Amino acid sequence: MENSTGTQGKKARPRVSLLILGGMGMVVLVAAAWVLVMLRPRLGDWPATAMPCRKSELALGNVKFEIRAVKRNAGGSLPIPGDNENVAFWMDDTTTQPVFVLSPAAGNLALASSLKTGDPLNATWADCGRQQYVVRSVKAVDALDAAVFDQSRIGMTVVVPSRESASALVVQGVPPEMLVVCDENTLKIGAATYRVETIPPPTGGTLNIPPDTAGAAYWIQGTESNPVFALSPAAENLALQNSQGEQVIFTRENCNATSYTLAAAQAGLPDMPTLLDQSASGITIFVQASDGGGFVMRGELTGEEIKEFESPDVTAVQAEISLLETTTSADQTTIQVKVSILNTGKIPLTLTAKDVALLVDSAITAPQRSEPVLPREVATGATETFTFTFARPTTTTAILKILSIEYDLEGY
Repeated sequence: MENSTGTQGKKARPRVSLLILGGMGMVVLVAAAWVLVMLRPRLGDWPATAMPCRKSELALGNVKFEIRAVKRNAGGSLPIPGDNENVAFWMDDTTTQPVFVLSPAAGNLALASSLKTGDPLNATWADCGRQQYVVRSVKAVDALDAAVFDQSRIGMTVVVPSRESASALVVQGVPPEMLVVCDENTLKIGAATYRVETIPPPTGGTLNIPPDTAGAAYWIQGTESNPVFALSPAAENLALQNSQGEQVIFTRENCNATSYTLAAAQAGLPDMPTLLDQSASGITIFVQASDGGGFVMRGELTGEEIKEFESPDVTAVQAEISLLETTTSADQTTIQVKVSILNTGKIPLTLTAKDVALLVDSAITAPQRSEPVLPREVATGATETFTFTFARPTTTTAILKILSIEYDLEGY
């Protein structure tokens, strides 16, 4: 019996173990179910897997367009799209500076008034690549030229052509770090600053100047090397007659600025050919009197500041170059040209003798000497002043070339 009882006791143990294991299994299943129930509300908080970009898109200001690739016409001209107002047609041979064409729909033509400098101009491509720019300019042009397709610079161009003529609206975009904003052309005479408005050349020998418009200087179209401005007979303008020796600064939309020193005013209005003469560099300001007369002030060029932002490449030259003065030696055999160079680039700028030359007719003359001696490194953010000595030209005018910038010299 004992033996039998002992045998039965031994056989009962596995059953208890199985029962225990089965009970534990139920506990694990219940616990797992509880965990899943508790976690289920949180699954929606997990980040979704990023989906690939499915279509290319152009964002111009607050307006978005689907991008479609097209080819230029056989002659190289732009195709004029139909009424696909929400489509930007990309010229597929433009990559460094993509060119897009929008249809001449009313909404697209309205971009001329809705866009402003600094607005975003971005392209997102099907592979999720992005090109991010900002609007630099929005201009109406009479006709497009080959420069629209220029691929030597990084940027983006959007064109809205006209159906009826060769004119078009051109939006130019640049990388944000290249955006240099000067809101408008301005003319500063002494302490007074004028906004610049353009007027057509006079017809019949008469200048049409709006009366008593204070704060405005009217730039006569076609006068570039010697810009000619007309001022109305407002009291503050008439007071400029005693401005001999005052500095005048003409700043353009691209932030390039030229400075002049005024000579004594000359009473009366010269004939139009004399007033608009472009044979010499300088500036001419005519102030009209209420009785139809007036006076003319002429200024001699004393300096020029060029903003070079041609390329976002960090190895490219980025500098502000100012022409300070030109003098002639006592023996009349040489001229000294003084300039300042501010290195606005991200790497040091090294000026060498090959970067400086005087162009007289078709001849190129190197400087006889330079102070400081060339080559000379200009550190990032630093300004260096240079004086170059050249043989005095036999001509009355010459051109000074520094890097890619040219200046007209005269009166030496």
